[in-house]
Amino acid sequence: MATGIPGNVINHSDTPPASAAPRSGFCRNLLWSTVFDAVCPYLVYRFASPHMSQASALCWTLVPPAFSNAVTLLRKRRLDIVGVIVILGTAAGLMLFLFGGSPRLMLVRESFITGIVGLVFLGSLLFHRPFCYYVARQFITNNDPERVARFDRQYDQSKYKFGMPQMTVVWGVVLVGEAVLRTIMALYMPISLFLAVYNFLFIGIYAVAMVWSYFYGYRMYARDRENLENS
Repeated sequence: MATGIPGNVINHSDTPPASAAPRSGFCRNLLWSTVFDAVCPYLVYRFASPHMSQASALCWTLVPPAFSNAVTLLRKRRLDIVGVIVILGTAAGLMLFLFGGSPRLMLVRESFITGIVGLVFLGSLLFHRPFCYYVARQFITNNDPERVARFDRQYDQSKYKFGMPQMTVVWGVVLVGEAVLRTIMALYMPISLFLAVYNFLFIGIYAVAMVWSYFYGYRMYARDRENLENS
């Protein structure tokens, strides 16, 4: 995926190279997410649960991911789709805690959000530009008006549509599937075991989906570029 075809002229300067820089940035972001969205919530729960109710301990587990996403928002001035899901899940968890939600209901709070977002992804396939298109455009163009306009023109001219419909299907299935998996595990696993296992599984699921999206999108962009060069 990349911008850079004004008309039928290919501008290689806007093409995101499959180089070490994007991979190193991805690894740093993955490490950050692993620490604050997986390790820290589990450690907080293990420390807090002997001293307070399960609901209170679970409420404290919301702090590390909320801090992580606040830092990301301040640094990058934007949130990715995973950040949005975590923040919405945090808000839902706090509401459930304030209104007396049970511990297990708090554990499945993100399932409601991810399930709805997944259905939005799948429903967007009915429109000319699926939801993945808008997510990718934000990250690739950084909301620069000129680059957004160029990205729109390139997408409309492309034969394979950057693979956006296929990626939208995959992300929709991943989000809905993750919501179902989380609900089942939260209802039937011990809470401490759930926190120890699921946050790492959550990171792994989205890491695999992101890596696949990056390389699949780049490959489909290359096919679109080749198609335009030969036309």
